Parts: sequence; C-alpha cells; structure tokens
Amino acid sequence: MKLITLLLVCTSASGVLMAQNLVPNPDFETRDSDFCGIATSGSLAMALTDWYSPSGGSPDVYFTDIESSCFNFQPNSSYSGPIGLKGSQLPRSGSTMAGFFTYTIDGLNQREYLQVQLMSPLVPNGEYLVEYYVSLADSTEFASNNLVFNLSVSAPSTGGDNVMNVVPQFAEANTVGDTQGWVRVFDTITVSDAYEYLTIGNFSDDASTVTTSNPSASFSPGTYGAYYFVDDVRVTRVFRDVSGIQEKERVMIKLFPNPTSEEVVVKLNGYENDVSIDLIDVKGNVLLREEDVRNALVIDMSQYENGTYFVRVKSDEGVHLEKVIKQ
Repeated sequence: MKLITLLLVCTSASGVLMAQNLVPNPDFETRDSDFCGIATSGSLAMALTDWYSPSGGSPDVYFTDIESSCFNFQPNSSYSGPIGLKGSQLPRSGSTMAGFFTYTIDGLNQREYLQVQLMSPLVPNGEYLVEYYVSLADSTEFASNNLVFNLSVSAPSTGGDNVMNVVPQFAEANTVGDTQGWVRVFDTITVSDAYEYLTIGNFSDDASTVTTSNPSASFSPGTYGAYYFVDDVRVTRVFRDVSGIQEKERVMIKLFPNPTSEEVVVKLNGYENDVSIDLIDVKGNVLLREEDVRNALVIDMSQYENGTYFVRVKSDEGVHLEKVIKQ
C-alpha cells in the first residue's frame, strides 16, 4: 500500500515548490472492507476509507486481490452475469481503483461521482495542482469529455443519480478514449475560498456532453454509456516564488534518531499554535495520538515491531507526514 510522505520538491529553474498531497487515501489502497459484487450507492464508503458517493449513483471499487468470481475483480473476473464486465484494466498503482459512469443512455442524464474531504482546507488565493488519472473501460460503448473536478467549502450532494448542480473549476474538453493506458486529468488553479471537499465526475447534462464510439465496446448488458476507471488523485499546494518557498520551509519537522531502536524525537519548528501528533503503521492504523504538542514529542518505539512507520502532524498550517524506521 502507498502512503503519503511530506513532499517538498523545488526546481531551481522555475522556482516551483510542491507541497504534500491533501487527498487522504489518494490511491484507494486503504480499505474498510474487501467488497465483492455490483455496487450500490453506499458500496464505495463501505469499501474504502475516506471516499464515498455524494449521490444516489453507485460508483464501483475494483480489487486485484479478491475472489476472481467477484464482479469487481480485476483484471479477468470469472463473473458470468447478468451484468457485463467493464474491462480488464489493472490499477495504475497498487491493487485498488475506482470506476464511474460519466454518461449512460442519452436523455437520462445519469451520473456517478466520487467525493472526499481533504485533510485540511485550502488557503484562499493559494495556487493548487489538482489531478487524477482515468482509463476508459474496454467494453463500454462510448468515450466522453467533461471529466471534471469540483472544489467546494461544503460537500455538494443529491439524492438521485442525476447531474449535480455545481459549477466545476475544470472540465476536460476532449473525449478520453484510451483503454490501454492512463490519462492524466489535471489543472493548476488559484482558489477563491477555503475549499475542503473534492468531487470528481461529469457535472454537465447529456446535451452538453460530447461522446465518441469506443471500438472495443462489447454491447453486453450494463456496458452502455461512457465508463472510466479512476486512480491516483492529488490536490497539492504550488509555490512559484522564493518568498513562498521560504515561508513553507519556515514550518519544519525533524525526526531523530532515524532509524531508531528505542525512542524518536519529533522536533517542531515554526508552528504558531499547538499541534496534534499521530504515529501510524503502514496499514494506516493510528498507534499513538498526542494532542496540544508545542515544541517536541518523544515517542517510545521500543514496544513496536521493526519496520516502517509514519509520524503525522496536524496543525493550522496543514497536515504533514514523515517516515520513521524502527530497527
């Protein structure tokens, strides 16, 4: 399973600094259950940590390590019907990916969406990179455009499987018809508010959605419309000047000794207020939580098995993660 570490990448030629990913469980690898079957509107939330459907639509979750007879096993499910299999794609990373319809039958205006609450609100007037990857399902009838993301202060929702009434910050104008590889859907935007929710899907009606035929369509039941697999979602702050880089570097976390066999000291620098600190294992389990930490925290690692762990610091500045090795 992939876990996020604090990422600060500065390219000297452009002066660009990329901060950490604010999307929890960005690659869908952290699970609540190994769901097997055809999804309902609640299946995504039941299967995956943090992600859910904000509507009556029923986005799917696919695994490569569940029973091969499950409808949502990839790449070659032995499920025999009555619903046709969407395709044989593998996740872009790990063993899990999501999938949704961006268009079904003309005139029905049916949609499916993925939604997640970010780890911290975005900073108004800050610049952010938003991206995710899609692959058109082999067997689906069409490719579509309007692969979209929406950032919002509150979580938009609808009780049915209809088009959600929101205005997205970005929409892919071209149809995406690649069934073999993964296509990056992305934009860099300056946000106008403290957005805290990300929603992915198609927010345009059928009349405003462009479709093209998929040459590999199977025309089996349930493979109508345009259906995409989704993986590796990112929302991250972008700093483009030296002053921004210096401001970001003002907030620092130091772990020492690292690796360690006994204790590790979490040293904080530049935080204006108290923070909370979690120790997390590679499965995402919180092993230790300390609130109202000011300058430093000593964590006793002797009680834990050798391996990789993560220290998560939550503050007004955001959420930072650092790796610590117990040996």
